[in-house]
Amino acid sequence: MPQYRKSPRAAWIAYNEGSYFVTVCTKDMVNYFGSIRDGQMFLSEIGRILTDELSAPQEHHRHIRVPLFVVMPNHFHGIIEVSTPEKETNLPGTRTERCVAGFVAAAYCIPPPQRNLPLLSAYIGSLKSYVTRMARQEKPDFGWQTRYHDHLIRSERDLKLIAEYIENNVARWSDDCFHNPKFPD
Repeated sequence: MPQYRKSPRAAWIAYNEGSYFVTVCTKDMVNYFGSIRDGQMFLSEIGRILTDELSAPQEHHRHIRVPLFVVMPNHFHGIIEVSTPEKETNLPGTRTERCVAGFVAAAYCIPPPQRNLPLLSAYIGSLKSYVTRMARQEKPDFGWQTRYHDHLIRSERDLKLIAEYIENNVARWSDDCFHNPKFPD
């Protein structure tokens, strides 16, 4: 069995259900997504690709919604809602159903050949992979930080504070902890 690195995810959260505040940064905090001038974000081509993907996650991930996000010069913040897939019958009248962990055939679950990747992680990995593929056509050195930050949103108050942070992030760019003075706007 292959060795996997230790996950930074909280063991008590399944990451297959709920709302999460997620932050994903570029490698070395390079401003690949655009720049902020006069309190307004100006997206680069790579920033537009990321924005398009965050705007329509259900085209490829029907159990993911991104109701609010902001793309900054070298990172993005988003509220990502994850819902657990319900069992789906592949063919009407058969007992073959798809499940989250693998496949159910005649009521016996066949385990997947690899580790179970939570839906949130699968979505972030897929998003990063697609944006990387597109971005490297323009910027061959484009990259992401290996990991990302997530926070399970636990209350309406938590959601409100996070939404305000996202909505005001561009205006506070000069004070942002991700603002990298090595890369002027």
